[in-house]
Amino acid sequence: LPQTFIAFNDVRHRCSGLADVGRVFNNELFSGISIASSRIVLEDLAPFNPAFKHFDIPFTLNVATSGNLDRLNVSNFDLRSVDGGINITLAGHATGLRHDYTLRYSVDNFELDADSKSFKSVLEEMMTLPKFVVDVIGFVAGNASVSGHVDGTVEALTFTGKVKTRLGTINLNNHEFKIKKDMVKGLARKAPASSGKQGKSE
Repeated sequence: LPQTFIAFNDVRHRCSGLADVGRVFNNELFSGISIASSRIVLEDLAPFNPAFKHFDIPFTLNVATSGNLDRLNVSNFDLRSVDGGINITLAGHATGLRHDYTLRYSVDNFELDADSKSFKSVLEEMMTLPKFVVDVIGFVAGNASVSGHVDGTVEALTFTGKVKTRLGTINLNNHEFKIKKDMVKGLARKAPASSGKQGKSE
């Protein structure tokens, strides 16, 4: 990751001996991560997920979590582009992180502030919206801010809250947005087949 630098301020786990080292992410051992003042460029992750290839702007990242892969609590997530074009803060939790087909997340406090160019880019890259809709939104919205509650999976999310643009404020209640498959491509194994056999790793 040539442009990315992750500074782990704190990684907490419990080990009783060397035999436990390989089990750090086990429910009983892993208990949280803290990342402070790190630099991340999503473009660096393009070899793993092509959807990130256009996100070449550096971000600063601060994260504080506790819990484990069955339930991870996020008390702080703060992602800000160095050019000031987009800021994202949230707090919430996620469950079932071992597989994409079991992943569920709930964000109680979600806030996004973006200038018109960045807002359009996020919509274009993440959501399955017609291009003309994205173009219209980017043109008329101007700078935008989004705040509210989010629940979802890797396939779709529901949002309840406010979207503020120069045209005014839109109130949404349990509005569903489909997420582009490319954004989650290769995250984890597919759901087991109905026969009960595990899906192969991709």
